[in-house]
Amino acid sequence: GQAREQGRALMGRTSMGHVLLLATLSGATPARVPPADYEHVALTSPSSSLAVKVYLPYLPPTAPSDRPSFYTSSRFDWGSMVGDIRIGSSHVLCAADYWRAPHDPAWPEAGVGLAGEFGCGDDGATCGAGWGAPGGQVPLGNGVLGYEEAGPGGVFLKLGVGALKKGSCAGCDPASADDLYRFNSPYAFAEVPRWHVNRTGAHSLELSHSAALPGGRWAYALRRSVELLDAPDAEASADDTAGRVRETWTLTNEGSETFASPYYSHNFFNLDHAPTGPGWRLQLQGVRAEKYTDGNISWAKPLAKYAAVGARGSGEVGAQSVLWAVDVVAGERLKANFDGPACAFAPSGAFVLSHGALSMHSTQCLRIPAFEQACPSPSAVAAAPPASCCLGGEGEGKGCCQPPLFAFNLYAEAATLSPEPVVRVELRPGQKATWSRTLVVSHSGDDRVEPLLAAAPARAASAAAGAARA
Repeated sequence: GQAREQGRALMGRTSMGHVLLLATLSGATPARVPPADYEHVALTSPSSSLAVKVYLPYLPPTAPSDRPSFYTSSRFDWGSMVGDIRIGSSHVLCAADYWRAPHDPAWPEAGVGLAGEFGCGDDGATCGAGWGAPGGQVPLGNGVLGYEEAGPGGVFLKLGVGALKKGSCAGCDPASADDLYRFNSPYAFAEVPRWHVNRTGAHSLELSHSAALPGGRWAYALRRSVELLDAPDAEASADDTAGRVRETWTLTNEGSETFASPYYSHNFFNLDHAPTGPGWRLQLQGVRAEKYTDGNISWAKPLAKYAAVGARGSGEVGAQSVLWAVDVVAGERLKANFDGPACAFAPSGAFVLSHGALSMHSTQCLRIPAFEQACPSPSAVAAAPPASCCLGGEGEGKGCCQPPLFAFNLYAEAATLSPEPVVRVELRPGQKATWSRTLVVSHSGDDRVEPLLAAAPARAASAAAGAARA
């Protein structure tokens, strides 16, 4: 239909991309190519102040391409590869040739920019309690459907990815029915995922995908859209260069079993190919920054080594802020898990990440009709605010009534600074959920770093010393 014809127009008619994809899915290592040579669609805002590249998933068999797909691994949603975000003519965010360079499409971590994952970022077929949200009808899955019931070499689904073979990853036990699911290991595909791409407007794109296991118990359909818009007047002054990236997905449970999973955008933020370091400020909305624990992982460095964090740093930093003070050198990684809120209103996952004159304001909302129907009216919330409902907020969060967040994490390396608000999705058969996120990117044209940053290293050192004494 229309999607197929759009796919032909977008992807071309030769078959080299198909050859490279099959090599990847069969375990071979295809030749690496520059990110600019991967199949993508360039989108710009109406004023051309903001531009992005949407790296396309493979579209078999209707539109084989002479350019390979950017991501062919088994962790991230194939339709979420939005990167190379250019604001004005001078700054590039989420550069595709900077994170995990040189780029390897078959590497599970080799997403770009706003790449998202259904799952909690841990091993195992199920996830923990997160912030302790009320339990649902079923255990919270790790983005996989039918994994535990699949036998050795059997087939399971990864949401946003497709049908995978159990026991096929490096380190897996192909003979064990109880083999641990490893979220960050590449699994072999049971079949080539099928996607459709529609150019829905001059500034927008839609991607759709579905997958199912035999028998009808486990099946889903996923529809994504990416649209670029100019920034509203409230978000930018007359002197700013600004624009918005609005992305949405709708997930439908097309099987006969209820399933549940976390979802998050990894937000691989980097600026102008520079390492993570002084100048970055993260402001959390509805979450107290100093209420966190460092990741309980052998490789995780303590956040206080690199940043002044809320009240642990200085009153100037702000209770909801993280002010970066020290460069993250190559090979170092850190992860911080923020505590759940103590306030009556559950945070929606909004944050502001800024560097000097550059600012990114992210707002989001997860809409599940069955949950929204159970939400109290705004007047009832004003009288007795419930802990499980988020009403109000800004951007996508305005008027949003959503389940509590599963978690809010912060991940960083030299090549990324990644705030990760994580939502929890649960769908009964036939139900659908819609997640929307708007990222407002603005730049004032003045690259001077805030004076506050001059004292940041001393505050970070003080914070680290305080943490050591605690």
